[in-house]
Amino acid sequence: MKNIIIVVLLMGISYGFEFTKNSFFSETKDYIYKKIESLEFSDYISFFKESKEQIKEIIKKEEDEEINNDKEQVAGNSSKINSEKKFINLFINKKDCDKILNNNNFFLTCYDYKLKGGKSFYAKIPGKVYKNKYVREDSFRPDKNIPIQYRTYHSDYYGGKYDRGHSGLSSKSGNVSKKGMYQTFIMSNIVPQKPKTNRYSYLKIEKYIRKIAYELDYINVITLNYYSKNPKRIGKSKLAVPKNLAKILWNKEKKFQKCFFIPNDNKIYKLKEMEKNCQDIIKMYKKNYL
Repeated sequence: MKNIIIVVLLMGISYGFEFTKNSFFSETKDYIYKKIESLEFSDYISFFKESKEQIKEIIKKEEDEEINNDKEQVAGNSSKINSEKKFINLFINKKDCDKILNNNNFFLTCYDYKLKGGKSFYAKIPGKVYKNKYVREDSFRPDKNIPIQYRTYHSDYYGGKYDRGHSGLSSKSGNVSKKGMYQTFIMSNIVPQKPKTNRYSYLKIEKYIRKIAYELDYINVITLNYYSKNPKRIGKSKLAVPKNLAKILWNKEKKFQKCFFIPNDNKIYKLKEMEKNCQDIIKMYKKNYL
């Protein structure tokens, strides 16, 4: 008789909820068995009413614990982080950035006034950018969110020794919309890159990012620029030239992570040659800035 009641209780309790855990019914059955042993038949109905709320609270508590204890393995080894937000905050925070730019919510920039450029960037790139065909319209312009004395300009690159390299988000990776693509041409998103670095090595990684975003539905990307203590400077603005560049890619849901390190040395590298252990990239960045 009790087994029949348990089945009825399970059906009744599940009727009011949309459960996502495969283990729910086995866990709930154990819960009901323990409780029902001490009940008289006349108490079953009241127990049924109470159980719905109790089980709902149990599930909510478990889900909250999963969120609070969520840890991401970034480098494919034992080093973990508490959450994606905390990981992003490691590179983009008020302490280490003179200005944090949200770029109309398309990507984040950690801007450094002394360098007159972005040190780090974050973007979540949706898979649809792989097939979108918005036509690129170059619209390089100074970022008016930066104090005028720390801005850089299109004209700083006159002379041809360095390309205007999209850093945090390339124009094609920003083509979720025309507005998104337009936002990538803000000068705070541009850093001096050697021509072959920008047009070949860095471009290979940008293409790979769009491809993997399509395959995984989306990809998170942290972009890092490494500057020497006394960096080379160009243009009237005297903006600094990064010595090296890096990309950290991950998709937590698909358990994917990969990192690239790109010397800004005007050499052409194969994609595989630029792959690097993520923890090494992070340690180098910490040594430089954090």
